[in-house]
Amino acid sequence: MRDSLGLDVSTDDAAAVAALDRFRIQLLSLGPEIGDIIAAAAAHPDQTLVQCCAASLGLYGQNPAGDRDAEGYLAAARAASGRATARERAHLAALDDWAGKRYADATAKLEGIVAEWPRDLVAAKMLEFLYFVRGQHYSAPRFLKAMQGMAGANPESGYFLSILSFALELSGRYDEALAAADRAVALEPNNPWAHHTMAHAFLKKGAIEQGRAVLEGFEGVWRASGPVVHSHNFWHLALMHLEMLEPDGAYGFLHRPILADMPHMTVQMVDAISLLWRLEMADFGVPSSDWDFLAAAVVDDAAQCYTAFNSAHFVYALARAGREGALAEARNSLKAAVGALSGPERAVWQEVGVPLIEGCIAAARGQHDEAVRLLGPLTEPARETVVQGGGSDAQVDLFRQAYLTSLIYAGERGAARAYLDRLATGPVDTPLQSYWRGRC
Repeated sequence: MRDSLGLDVSTDDAAAVAALDRFRIQLLSLGPEIGDIIAAAAAHPDQTLVQCCAASLGLYGQNPAGDRDAEGYLAAARAASGRATARERAHLAALDDWAGKRYADATAKLEGIVAEWPRDLVAAKMLEFLYFVRGQHYSAPRFLKAMQGMAGANPESGYFLSILSFALELSGRYDEALAAADRAVALEPNNPWAHHTMAHAFLKKGAIEQGRAVLEGFEGVWRASGPVVHSHNFWHLALMHLEMLEPDGAYGFLHRPILADMPHMTVQMVDAISLLWRLEMADFGVPSSDWDFLAAAVVDDAAQCYTAFNSAHFVYALARAGREGALAEARNSLKAAVGALSGPERAVWQEVGVPLIEGCIAAARGQHDEAVRLLGPLTEPARETVVQGGGSDAQVDLFRQAYLTSLIYAGERGAARAYLDRLATGPVDTPLQSYWRGRC
């Protein structure tokens, strides 16, 4: 049979095909019912692609429990792969690499899938996440090339255009990104990922007031979406309040909606830590109880080796809350995990991840000279290797701002002014940038 996009599926069971179609829509719209694929996997144990889709749900979680769930589904996918199509076997191979944290290999395999089957939007969405793991800003040229290769096959897909728009934004093509996002919403109004592109583009252009006005019009869509994009898009709105030097407004998003859902997902904890950290870099005091709560929530995550981007947030929260015992355990666990890696993943952790983590710990402890020494080589524009540790352009701005404020706190005001000039986004400083400039 074929799914609704015309792709072959190795089954004659219409219910299995319907489950795959439903998963695709939920994944692309980041919908609240994406977990329905779990029941579908139980109902169709002999369908490789259904099992792979269920496995991806665990891998997206970036935690050991999700990994264990994923391995069970991948085992079922392997057992059923004798009758799988070439595309389904390619999905299984890519997810095997993803589960094994062989991110470079998984990325290459997913790029191969979208090149051969450009209507495979599930593979495109998974590929987008692997670029996040490897650094979306760093991966932007590959990301855009892969999506441009799919464009001819998906000219009227609002969901595809939302992915393409984000690839354009990460490549610094902000006006084109906004145009693609507008077209995506016109074709598919339930499209919070296109709104996400807009949030990035307005922020990077320095068009903060315009961006805030546009995004506030989409809040109803976000509230009806799944928790990941619901909380993350509101995080972007909080950043816009902060850029306008409205810290009370930014802080108001922390507990609701960013931390409203339970249990909390990795992206929500990362966004919460990032927001508190950014608020403090703007010299806005936050309750110590917030740091205590976040540190307690990420103790287990801090010991896991998924991306340097995530780990840097988690160890910062532990250090900021004074959880020295848990911090020591996390550092020891990460050291052992990095030693067990190989290939490009190990190189990224050794060259970027380890100094980034230590630099963030130094910043949390107020060791400003040490933070400057460690973060400077990672964030200076001449090389800026921090982008290889994971995260998007807007997310990695956190570490750039940490370097800037460390320079200010360390009394290196001339260097801070020069670095702030490089960080400037629009034709004039935002109020937050003006505030930092006044402190340089």
